[in-house]
Amino acid sequence: IWKEIRDEISLSITAAVSSVFLERGAPRELIVDNYTTFYSNDFIELCNGWRVEVIIMESTNQAGTESWKEVIARLKELLRDRISQ
Repeated sequence: IWKEIRDEISLSITAAVSSVFLERGAPRELIVDNYTTFYSNDFIELCNGWRVEVIIMESTNQAGTESWKEVIARLKELLRDRISQ
């Protein structure tokens, strides 16, 4: 699913996610990175209202040296763990 987001403020991102939920239904879980929007009251209220569990995954290690391949590998591992539960 692709949505244009005109800027990076939390209201724009929350509105885009809300639009997807309204069009397609909400998932049980939503994996996001550690961008500040995903900690905002608006985003948390949206997900709580739809009963969506938000899983925050660091997009890089603290030194910022992790490659995207490593991030994708960690994401796959997380998804495998969630599926096997």
